[in-house]
Amino acid sequence: MAAPITHIVLAEKVFKKHFAQKNKAEFLVGTSLPDIRHFDNIDRDKTHFLGLALADIKNEDSFLAGLKFHSLTDELHDRFFSYKDNPFFLEPIHLTATSLKFFEDEFLYDRLSNWPEIIRFFDVILEEESKYDDQSDLLAWHQSLQVYLAKAPNFESRRAFFRTTEFSDDLAEQVEGFLDQMKKMPQVRAAAQEFYDNFEQLL
Repeated sequence: MAAPITHIVLAEKVFKKHFAQKNKAEFLVGTSLPDIRHFDNIDRDKTHFLGLALADIKNEDSFLAGLKFHSLTDELHDRFFSYKDNPFFLEPIHLTATSLKFFEDEFLYDRLSNWPEIIRFFDVILEEESKYDDQSDLLAWHQSLQVYLAKAPNFESRRAFFRTTEFSDDLAEQVEGFLDQMKKMPQVRAAAQEFYDNFEQLL
């Protein structure tokens, strides 16, 4: 699975080629919505889908295409980073997987220069989003994303974002410790770069 910045960066990377006829704001809001489950304890099955194909996603409206593209990205991400078989992963595996997501967010943030535009996309709650949560929680989710997306992630911004989700302070501390180790491992950076570079071919 990927984290919020990575989802947006990857969606932007392929948007013009595969989704040019879609409304970009609705698409990116859609592709960011599924992880509201970490914010409001929503059942993953409500916002994530299995066995999706790119061709089918293209037939959906802008918001739903984005929503489903999130699941396809997660599936490709999990397949690429075969956690238990990858020698650079640390134990316990679940902490490595979580930490990797936020390593990628920090690593990929500068791939985009239009973050102010993207942040404005979250000024509005789409009607389609109301099928997944109530207005107050959707507003709080949008606002937490806007703050998190406003600058390249660091300890302070991650901590603030974690505190809007189900992350405990203890888990956040452990993630930061793993991130510190990952940043010293060139093979982690190389793998993140490889996934980004080859993402379109993986679709």
